[in-house]
Amino acid sequence: MKSVLFKLISMLFVLSLAVVGARVLKRLEPVVVTKDLKITHEVQRITAPALSSYGADLLIDGGSRDVHAWHSPAGVEYPISIDVRFKRAVLLNQIGFQAQYGPPGNFPRAPEMVRIYGGADAKHLKPLAEFALQFRRVGAWTVKELPQSKLKYPSYRIEILTNHGDPGFVTIQELNFYGQT
Repeated sequence: MKSVLFKLISMLFVLSLAVVGARVLKRLEPVVVTKDLKITHEVQRITAPALSSYGADLLIDGGSRDVHAWHSPAGVEYPISIDVRFKRAVLLNQIGFQAQYGPPGNFPRAPEMVRIYGGADAKHLKPLAEFALQFRRVGAWTVKELPQSKLKYPSYRIEILTNHGDPGFVTIQELNFYGQT
C-alpha cells in the first residue's frame, strides 16, 4: 500500500513539475540557431495601424501578457502594413513572430500569410519574401528565414495578407529581428 501511495505522490509531483515547466517554456523566446544576432534593439521606429491602446510599440516591448499585444484596427482590411525603420541599414535574415497570448479564442487572430519588403525608405521598397506562418498554440513563436541577400536596408515592411480566420482583428504578441548591422 505504501509503495502504491509513494508512486502516486511521485507521479503527481512529476506532473506538477511538467505543468510549471510548460508555463515557463511557453514564455521563452524561440530558440534560433543562427550566426546572426538579435537586432530588435536596433529598431528606431515601428508603425502600423492599430486599435487604440494596442499600438505598434507593443510589437517590440518584450511584453508577455495578452493585453500587451499589437491589435490591428477592428474590421480587418488587408493588406495591413507594419513599417520598421532601423537606426542604420541592416542585413535582415530572419523574423520571429509570436502569436498573442491568452485564451484559445486569440489564435485565429494570428497572421497567416505575410510579405516582406526592404529598401532605402518606406516609399522605395522591394519585395524580399512571402511566406505562411504556422503557430502551434497561442503564445507560440515561429521564425522565418528571408532569402539570402547581401543588401542592407534601413527600412522594412511586413505586409499581413491574411490571418487564421478572425474577421475582427489581427494580433501579434511580439516581433524579433535577426541579422547583421
